[in-house]
Amino acid sequence: MTWFQSHGEKHKVGYTKIFLVAGLDGEVKLNWKKMFFLLFVGLTLLALFILKTSDLRLVLGYVLSAQKTFYCLAFILLFFAVIFYTGSWYVMVRGLGLSFNFALIVTWSSIFFNTITPTASFGGEAVRIYFVNRKTGFDYGTITATVFLHRVVCTIPFLVGSIVGIVYLTKFFNASTFLSKLLTLLLTFIFLSLTVILVLCVKPEIASKLTLKLTNLLNKKHSTPLKSLAEKFRNMILSFEKNLKVLVCRGKIFAVSIALAFLSWFSDVVIAYLIFLSLKYPLNLPAIILVYTVGMTIQMIPIGIPGMVGVVESVMASLYTVIGVPLSLSIAATLMIRAVMFWFQVFMGGVSTILLQKTL
Repeated sequence: MTWFQSHGEKHKVGYTKIFLVAGLDGEVKLNWKKMFFLLFVGLTLLALFILKTSDLRLVLGYVLSAQKTFYCLAFILLFFAVIFYTGSWYVMVRGLGLSFNFALIVTWSSIFFNTITPTASFGGEAVRIYFVNRKTGFDYGTITATVFLHRVVCTIPFLVGSIVGIVYLTKFFNASTFLSKLLTLLLTFIFLSLTVILVLCVKPEIASKLTLKLTNLLNKKHSTPLKSLAEKFRNMILSFEKNLKVLVCRGKIFAVSIALAFLSWFSDVVIAYLIFLSLKYPLNLPAIILVYTVGMTIQMIPIGIPGMVGVVESVMASLYTVIGVPLSLSIAATLMIRAVMFWFQVFMGGVSTILLQKTL
């Protein structure tokens, strides 16, 4: 008997709307018109940035002359990065009876929603919870515990990378005061967020108590349907607390999960390194880590544009230029990196989401 079978309650929730992602008919829904409009806005910003700051012919020349072998390796490495990322979650969730292949498809789908929905990456986490519930019937609290802890684990290498990148920038380059302050603020925000999350991991009852007070207040002041919803949410939080406590005590699971998370993060970083190699302009890893950290953080800002298209590319290319890369080459490298780490991931995640919708 696995710890999930002994601690997690198997409860079929059904076709419930969860976190504005899953519809009442069991379909994952998006506001496609709004998404495509905002995507168009982002692409327009990107086009204006390229046309105003660089020589378009030179940018295209860099892209077309890139060594195909290194660029193909970047796509292959992306698959390994996602496999490692899935593995760091799977060691926590395998007790639910999931196959690794299913976990991998769900992970691709969650990446799709993380990149196209303006929810600070929480849209993808909700999708993971939803599809695993549909597959296994385990309650949302049990599944949420694994997703929450996986989020914590994956924040650790990201924080380490942030420190490496910012130290590298301030030590070896004459960055502007504004940029240094901005990056320091970014690092502080990430560190404080991780601290809060770690406190909740050690003391999940803090979140439970706050939530229970809120649900009790709703029960007193509102109608029966809302009371029923509050009670379901209360049960989910209690299940989350119970299962999170069990997971946190599993040191071996933690160690394996963190190791796989670091492998996934490092694979993402090496993708950019391979692309610069394909452009015959080797760039050291600390510089790549710096730009990767900033780019990923900006992509998570929930202002509406899918994947922050246009904004991320502009910032990444500008940062590469700050550390000495020619501007047109910076833009070419950025476009190639985003083709792998955004557009290809969106494609794979979209296909995976369609497969899940058809099979569940």
